[in-house]
Amino acid sequence: MEKTIKMNWSKSTKGTHVYTNNEPDAPVSSIYIKRNGLPSNAPDNITLTIDFEDDSNQD
Repeated sequence: MEKTIKMNWSKSTKGTHVYTNNEPDAPVSSIYIKRNGLPSNAPDNITLTIDFEDDSNQD
């Protein structure tokens, strides 16, 4: 199963870029990404995908 979350750039710190999602039911509200993990100018928006196994349908 997969969840996709749109994240918006919030701020940059010394070593990271911070992205947030303010939707109340979002599974992730913020994420810190190391500066060297993105282009030198941080994108305004990113898409975060969480991929997981859904064991709730097992007998």
